[in-house]
Amino acid sequence: LPSQLRGPTTFAAASAASAAAAAGAEPSAEPTTVEAAQEEGGAAAWFPFWLPADAARWPEASVFCEWQPTAFAAPGAEARWHLAQTQRAPMQNVDQHGPLQGGVGVCLLLPVSHEQVLVRCRHIAGLVGAPAALRPALAAPPAPSASARVADDGVQLLLAGRLDVAACRQADRCQLAVSILPQGEPAGGGGEAAACEEAAVVQEFDAWSLSLPAGGEWQRRIPAEELSLNGNSAGETGVAPSKWLLRVRARLGDGLRWSPWSDLSAPFSLAVAPPRPPPGASLVVREVRGRFGVAEVSWPHFVAAPGLGQVDYLVGVAPTACPDDALEQFLPGALAGADGAEEGHCRATLQRLQPGLEYVVSVVASYPKLGRYCGEEDSGSSALCASFTTSGIDAAEFEPPPPPTQLVPPKSHGGADRRAPWGWDFWLEVDRRAVPELRGGTLPAYKAEWRPVDERTTSPSAWSPAKLAPAPGPAAELAASAPGLAVCRLDMLAQAQSAGRTSGSGEGEGEMRAPPERVELRLEMADAGAKVGTTPRLWRSCASTQWVTGFAATPKPRAELRMAAAGKLQVAVRFALSSSAPGAGQALAEWQRVELAGGGGMPPPPGHPDVPDGYGHRFAQRLQLRHRLAGDQHAGAVRELVSSPLVRETLLQPREGEDGLSCDWLMATAHVDVSQPRFKEGEKHIFAVRIGDGFRWSAWSVFSKPLQVTLPPIEPPIGGLEVALQGAGRVSCRWRRMQSALGVPVECGIWAVEVGPDDKDVRDGRQLVLLQTEGPCSEGCGGAGEADEADGADGASEPRCVVATVGSLEPQRRYRFALLARPMCFMLGPPTFSEVASTEPVVWPGDTLAVGGSAIVALESWDLPVPSPLPVPDALESGSVRWRGRAVLLAWPKGVVVSEDPPLELQACASGHQTPECWAAAPWSLLRLQERPCIVAGPLPFFQGRFRWYSRDRRIAGPRGDACLAYADPPPEPYAYAFCSTIAVRVHVWASLGHESHRCTPYCQVRFQRVDDASGGGGGVVPAGDWVVCAEAEVECLRDASEARFQVSLTFGEEDGLELKGKYVFSARVGDRCRRSQWSYNSPPVTFDVPESMLPQAGAGNELQVEALATSSVRFWWRELSLPRAAEARRPEAASRAPALEYRMDVSRCLDSGGIERHATILLEDNENGSRPFDATVHGLLPGCRYFAALACRFARLGGREWRKTGLTAAFETPRAP
Repeated sequence: LPSQLRGPTTFAAASAASAAAAAGAEPSAEPTTVEAAQEEGGAAAWFPFWLPADAARWPEASVFCEWQPTAFAAPGAEARWHLAQTQRAPMQNVDQHGPLQGGVGVCLLLPVSHEQVLVRCRHIAGLVGAPAALRPALAAPPAPSASARVADDGVQLLLAGRLDVAACRQADRCQLAVSILPQGEPAGGGGEAAACEEAAVVQEFDAWSLSLPAGGEWQRRIPAEELSLNGNSAGETGVAPSKWLLRVRARLGDGLRWSPWSDLSAPFSLAVAPPRPPPGASLVVREVRGRFGVAEVSWPHFVAAPGLGQVDYLVGVAPTACPDDALEQFLPGALAGADGAEEGHCRATLQRLQPGLEYVVSVVASYPKLGRYCGEEDSGSSALCASFTTSGIDAAEFEPPPPPTQLVPPKSHGGADRRAPWGWDFWLEVDRRAVPELRGGTLPAYKAEWRPVDERTTSPSAWSPAKLAPAPGPAAELAASAPGLAVCRLDMLAQAQSAGRTSGSGEGEGEMRAPPERVELRLEMADAGAKVGTTPRLWRSCASTQWVTGFAATPKPRAELRMAAAGKLQVAVRFALSSSAPGAGQALAEWQRVELAGGGGMPPPPGHPDVPDGYGHRFAQRLQLRHRLAGDQHAGAVRELVSSPLVRETLLQPREGEDGLSCDWLMATAHVDVSQPRFKEGEKHIFAVRIGDGFRWSAWSVFSKPLQVTLPPIEPPIGGLEVALQGAGRVSCRWRRMQSALGVPVECGIWAVEVGPDDKDVRDGRQLVLLQTEGPCSEGCGGAGEADEADGADGASEPRCVVATVGSLEPQRRYRFALLARPMCFMLGPPTFSEVASTEPVVWPGDTLAVGGSAIVALESWDLPVPSPLPVPDALESGSVRWRGRAVLLAWPKGVVVSEDPPLELQACASGHQTPECWAAAPWSLLRLQERPCIVAGPLPFFQGRFRWYSRDRRIAGPRGDACLAYADPPPEPYAYAFCSTIAVRVHVWASLGHESHRCTPYCQVRFQRVDDASGGGGGVVPAGDWVVCAEAEVECLRDASEARFQVSLTFGEEDGLELKGKYVFSARVGDRCRRSQWSYNSPPVTFDVPESMLPQAGAGNELQVEALATSSVRFWWRELSLPRAAEARRPEAASRAPALEYRMDVSRCLDSGGIERHATILLEDNENGSRPFDATVHGLLPGCRYFAALACRFARLGGREWRKTGLTAAFETPRAP
């Protein structure tokens, strides 16, 4: 019996030459097809087999092998056995990598065109062996696709491919191999690619079971941590994973052999872009006022790579005189943005700084778990640096002057909002000694210097002199913030022109030179001779912060409508900002001059230079919008909105081909809420934008194209409107539920429109048939008609059928029924109905269907008043017996004289039964509340119903009012218990609502009262305070497959008036806006404190162990305390993390008198990651003394925070001194 081997890949090659060479024989010059294979119409290949020991003992000439196909050409026909060409060869054991023993290996030349063949041994004497099945060799799969997926928790290799299901149906497993180029050099073509492939390290992964879906697609994820270069030459070099270049290949197997390896995938890298500071970001360092040697560092959030969100920071500070004395502070991203940091910025505090020293502060960002995937060459660009000098401890005369500070121009000069965009001037607050007109005789004298700031240059620019002039204006507006300071003005344009004329660059006298994009200033001692004998600290001040000299106007913005949330509409204004620095040789662009009627900024006066396009965009910090109605007649009615911060992290790359912008531009978006009275339906508005930094603004951009502000239309229902006449003035209307893109309810109505002989609508020939609301509102709104029956509550999938009564239609006339809808959104004023579907004209029948001898006709007169329900006062509802039954308080109808017998009759009908025969007269009585006539309708036969007025004289009814609650049964006794969230103690009040009337009560209300234990025992309680009524809340509805269940489920805490350690009882009631039930029975008393089940437990077998570290030092060990997990504040059934604890280890010395003396107290707390401490060390113990130690704990943020015993104690004695 030959058995096929899981042999080496050399024997699975699909060529006779390779198989013969592997068998030790000379390659045959004959073709790879044999006679039998030619008869079957296919090619042949060599396959390895292993013959057992019995067959191996036979002479080679007496044994031969045969093969037979398993698929026959004709049913019932017997396939012939064919002789196979045989060559013997030694075989290797694949699993043990050694030669096979006890048999002999042979290679058979078999056809590969058949799906499966049978192979057997045959002796010349006629002995025949059992056949063995052989499947054809598997072809190499296509090259897989590979990429790296980066997430906060690690890097994964995403491997996927597509297989031909028909060709690979025999495969049941798949294996992947990753080729790693340690040096990260991309493979070239030809010999270069082969050389790189030889240098690569191949790592094969374990095969996995392959089950191909219908499409033949497979996918695999491999964590990058499983890649390793150990055990090879590349691993010894220690190459970082960020420099790896990976390529992946795959092969298939069927349990016996493997297919050839596929082609290599496209190369990819595991490198992750490090977090970088946003463009124009700077590190701000300032000393904390009132704290010596403490400085505060703030910087904007670093921008992480796409898909990543967690960024950690390392803040380092080192004195320039001694860099080895550096201090480092590690800040996780969650802590860097907390503790009072400005929005979008991080904050750190540096301590233990020496006075009068210059420090260099650097902030480096990294990912928590992806550091080794970030390249070292990118570390320099992912850091922020700044230098500052701490204040000295000398007197004021030995302190250097403060650096200049920029101010907003005073209101008399227009302020920042009305500042001319082309005005390159700075309003500064500087030391008075730097202004010659204000210096007087104060020494030493200083002068101002400025220099441009360009991040593209490696060395700083030279300082140039700047002339400061006293600021003109009222003295009240020019008051300095501190003594010795003065407000002055610096004309930056004159300084730039002066520097251009004296630079020696060949520029002509009077030739314009534009100021740089950013500048910084400092104060220098004016007299060089005065520096002799003066400390260098007084020679000059620190450099000021970097200031932007101007902002170019943005390109033309684009406005569009967007849905912000359910029922909310916003205008999104998109505009472009340049992200690249203007080149030094770039031609200066013209300002976008727009006439004042068009809303543009004022043009610059003659002699002022223009600025390049995109000037200052990288450093803009604020934006402002303005808009007006489109049209020249509205040019004077421009509305400017409040400015808002410009968040650099929200800037996006422009869409492909958007406004012809290149990749050097970024798109920003500002949003404006659409609401009255600023916006109205159908108006066309145009928008403009400007940018700035709080001190100056750019010119306003040109206005955008007009944007029509309108609500999104309602899509017509699928299938349209279907109306069927049922006689007796009744019609059956069918349509599918409609939805609004705003996510608000849709009010729809059906009108009967009379059609004239010319197929046009007749004027004043419209009659409302039906009016109701769909969408989020579950209950329809009453109108001219009301739904009598509805099948298919899910209107989105099944059309709803509504039967309505129609009156006053002339017989034998043509009518069409139109479906009109409008969204219930009043942001742009009252919405209007729009026709969404209509039927073909039908002829209204002339006969009337009689039921019981009388015609069913339901006519309504809309000139009659609509019953209006009123809320029943709380004192009246709880104290009067009348309101213990089923009754409704209604307002007296307008226009009707108040009397006991009015001309109108009050009729009532239960909700859901509003056919004409269900209406009946309702008993009522007159009641005056605060001299206001009211109607008390009752007793009533229903829990919820509607009312209408019926005119006895005209014998016609008026329109129906809203559904009113007549009575609600009090809820059962609520159940209240205390529970803990992670930060507070709360009480959960729960009550099940199972009465029939509770289905009509959408609101619930809870009250509580503080109680004390009754004197004399007995377990009773007595009131200790007044009732506190909480705000109304919605009743919670739980739906399952059978029915809907209602319940009261609310939580309360200290913000609701509960006091810790207090004992309370709770009561509940239900109702709607007008009627409420009586209060339920009080709940059992509950103590508002941490429940016993939440207290930390030491656990069985836990003990306090003492370890001696020295003669006077010991370490205490214990197992972590167990603590149940807390619940969510509003959902007690949802578990959250365990609350934080604080620990106190008390060590006392035992006195000979029997007392104890406190020696040390150690305070511990939970770690930031939630782990709990388990050890503590105490020093300074006296030799030869007995000590007693006890561990106590308390909640960090829960309850009264009193210390509780854990039961962990230990007594020990220190050794005596030698």
